Amino acid sequence: MRVKELYIKAFGRFSDKRIVLGDNLNIIYGLNEKGKSTIHRFIEAMLFGFVKPGVKRRVMMEEYDLYRPWTGDLYEGSLIYETGGRRYKVERNMVRGREGVRVFDDISGEEITQSFMYDKARKELLFARQHLGLNQTIFRNTISISQLGSKSDARLAREIQTRLGNLCSAGDADISVSRAEKLIKEYLDGIGTDRAYSKEYGRLCRQTEELEEGIEASAAAVEDLRSLGQQIREAETKAEGFKAVREQLEQKIKNYNDSMLLKRWAEIQRLVEEQQSLTARLDSKSEYSGFDTRDSEELFTLDRLSEQNRREIIRIKSKIDETSVDIAGLGKRISERDRQDRGEDRKLAGRGIRISYLICIAAVLAAVGAAALAAASSPALYTLLIPLACSVIYCLKRASNQKRRLKELEAADQRLELERQYMEKYSDDLRSALSEKEEGLKEHEDRISAILTKAGTGSTDGYRDKLACFKRYTGLQSRLEETNRLLNIRLDGETFDAVRERALYIQKTAGAAGVTGAGDISHEEPRREELLEWQHSLERVKESQAGLMGSIEKTRGSIETLQQSLVNLPEMEEELSKARERLEHLKQERAAAQKALEIIREASAEVHREFAPLLNRKVGEITAHITGGRYSNLRVDGNLEILAAAPETGRQVKAGLLSGGTIDQFYFALRMAASELLSGEKHLPLFLDDSFVQHDVRRLRKVMEYLLRVSKTRQIIIFTCHSREKEVADRLGGVYNYLEIE
Repeated sequence: MRVKELYIKAFGRFSDKRIVLGDNLNIIYGLNEKGKSTIHRFIEAMLFGFVKPGVKRRVMMEEYDLYRPWTGDLYEGSLIYETGGRRYKVERNMVRGREGVRVFDDISGEEITQSFMYDKARKELLFARQHLGLNQTIFRNTISISQLGSKSDARLAREIQTRLGNLCSAGDADISVSRAEKLIKEYLDGIGTDRAYSKEYGRLCRQTEELEEGIEASAAAVEDLRSLGQQIREAETKAEGFKAVREQLEQKIKNYNDSMLLKRWAEIQRLVEEQQSLTARLDSKSEYSGFDTRDSEELFTLDRLSEQNRREIIRIKSKIDETSVDIAGLGKRISERDRQDRGEDRKLAGRGIRISYLICIAAVLAAVGAAALAAASSPALYTLLIPLACSVIYCLKRASNQKRRLKELEAADQRLELERQYMEKYSDDLRSALSEKEEGLKEHEDRISAILTKAGTGSTDGYRDKLACFKRYTGLQSRLEETNRLLNIRLDGETFDAVRERALYIQKTAGAAGVTGAGDISHEEPRREELLEWQHSLERVKESQAGLMGSIEKTRGSIETLQQSLVNLPEMEEELSKARERLEHLKQERAAAQKALEIIREASAEVHREFAPLLNRKVGEITAHITGGRYSNLRVDGNLEILAAAPETGRQVKAGLLSGGTIDQFYFALRMAASELLSGEKHLPLFLDDSFVQHDVRRLRKVMEYLLRVSKTRQIIIFTCHSREKEVADRLGGVYNYLEIE
């Protein structure tokens, strides 16, 4: 078998990509994250899809979402392969809900999907298993080696052993000893065990036990019938007593309930009358039903504020008048002062100052003259300097007093002027405040007028009257609502007519029940407690009666069963004989099948022992080639664990104790050997995805030599992110097809 061409319409990072492969060795090169593993997984998906292997129903692998296309709604592709001298084309759609696979003859274009087996439970076409001879699990662990996946899955051990064993013993992997085991197990499972009651054997075992128990039970049935009959008679007598007590309690409770109903009817009548009266009063005041009270608080507030503003305006006006009088009086004082004495005082003060200075100057001059004369002629003249000095001092002091007097006059004038300015400013502030108050009053009066107009009245008192009427109206409404609520409570879900009819009926029949009206019930609280006691007693009687009736029915059922067992006793004995005969036959068949299963298992174990040398020899040949003869003596146990003979000592060691590169070589050889033995002459392709990352140059050269030799008879596809494989192949002079993923 050879893969010829891939067309990835939409898968992972690829879309509308076509890849043509050679028949021998193919090296597909690309850096990491370029999609090599995606192409590898695409080939497997085209052959097997994404249905999880090893399960009986259709379950998708986790990888399904991993390789969903990055863009668009498509998820599909096609693959062309050649096998048995014929070319096939596989088209697969993997979109969830539209999954499907179709197979065509690539030369003629004829669809041949129906010619392959189909797994209905998994909804999977089995063309790949038919052409490869491998299921998906073996495919992944033999001819398809993923990155870092050189070690085989240990779960394959049993399956590979069986298939190789079949090949060794019968020459055909499809002739399976395990299938014979499976058929015998299915046959034994069909017979069942003594505990498997859904199968015939277990059903017969249980039937035999039941029949034996039934026949045994029939022996004591007669005595039991007598005893059960006596129990029924005693229970029926006791049931009659319960019935009489129950009827008495029910009559007492009925009398009380009837009395309570008459009371309730009287209360309902009173509430209906009150309802009608309130409705009539509401109708008479219906003109106030639509009265809007939302502005009432604002109206009363504005009315109160308006009254406060009026009083404030009167007060401010009074202050303005008082201030005007004060300003006039102050102006008059200032005028009179200016007119009478202000000018004269200034004149006198100025004249006194000038006179004082003149006298002072004259005294200074006289003192200078006297000093000069005294110095020139007579020292006695110095005594004249004393009175002259006193005169100078007096004149200076007098001038100073006159100046102070002028300043005092000016300060008094300034104080009067400031006082007049303050009074005028105060008067202006009062007039401004008066204007604001008048404007506020006007706004309040305008709003009050609007509210009154809206309410249809001309005064606040009229509004108050309407509001009072509306409150009385709403009070009547509240009373009516409360009356309706109480009436509904009293009616308790019944209609008025229904309660009336019940009350009239009770009144008509009250004489026979000993109740003439609601007034007959006195001391309501004790009677209510008594009612609760009656109800509890009635419940206890009902429970006892129900338990007794259940016991009677159960006893009657037991009697019927016993009678039936007595009637069917001959049939039961005959049926028991047949069941024992059939059970003995099945026991013999079970023993024969189990003996056959033991013989087949012994034969199978012998076959497994025979195929081991064949597998070991094949693994040893491949390992010797790729290790340059260093390792050739290998042994593979039943769990596919590899034991190798150490070249230095010859001692057997587990492969897991060797280096990573050597382990990869061993398990690569195991895969190759298993795939060659399983595929026979089919020459299946080999897919290697970065499987040699732990190989050094020497190991890689050896394995490439082997692959170039094998590629002459089978197709090999290597996916790699290194250029080493190409370089080694070139040095070896190998022929190969090289593809580079951009």
